[in-house]
Amino acid sequence: MGLAASPTTAQTASKTGDAAATEPVATVETVEGIDFVPIPEGCFEMGALDVGVVGQVCLDAFLMSTHEVTNAQYRQFEPGHRSGSLGGQSLDGDEQPVVNVSWQEAVAFADWLGERAGRTVRLPTEAEWEYAARAGTRTARSWGDTDDRAHRFANLKDRAEDYRLPDMYEVTAPVGSFEPNAAGLYDTIGNVSEWVLDGYVGSADRYGDDLDNPLVPPGGPLRVRRGGSFADPLRIVRVSNRDFYAAEFGVPQTGFRLVMEK
Repeated sequence: MGLAASPTTAQTASKTGDAAATEPVATVETVEGIDFVPIPEGCFEMGALDVGVVGQVCLDAFLMSTHEVTNAQYRQFEPGHRSGSLGGQSLDGDEQPVVNVSWQEAVAFADWLGERAGRTVRLPTEAEWEYAARAGTRTARSWGDTDDRAHRFANLKDRAEDYRLPDMYEVTAPVGSFEPNAAGLYDTIGNVSEWVLDGYVGSADRYGDDLDNPLVPPGGPLRVRRGGSFADPLRIVRVSNRDFYAAEFGVPQTGFRLVMEK
């Protein structure tokens, strides 16, 4: 069913987000060419003062795809899909993240992949996404609070006033072009913003008192996106930031990554 396992490495990091030496960390499971790395169970402080502090959220263990789903991977499911172009620059390379896919299309791909794997595959919840993107840090971004290292970790808007070192990509970069976070995940900040499973609610108390594996049921027209994209300046892209878009539409700045349940 296309399921395989192999060892991998990922950077470790301190609680301040400073990158440490690369060392072996886990076993990757691969489904139809998509690698999933284990994310351990744990609790973390979700949110930030400017977007609302949710509180201490606790999650069961899960596996998350190391990269955003690529055009080549998505075309195994939908051979005719084209991500198109933006400003004369192609978004359609095999190793670029798939974009111009709606939330519904991302969910359909996850269901298809789950059937191939014989496992539950889905979009991450918003809480799972933030927990994995933080990778044990409490800084603004997984690499820390400084701006001068952003070009090593993220594909963002190069001409922003607070971003002096360009990343060299005008639109989406091939996945894995930048360094991973401590969990072994690439492009959690930048490249494309990522659909998550939750419906959008703006308030910090959107989960009520239930902070164990929380989810805002995906009813209504809006879905949450996380991580920011190549079109966003560094000053507004942080692990805690969130936005939303209509579930039935795809845009050039949005793709997705996946969770596989244990």
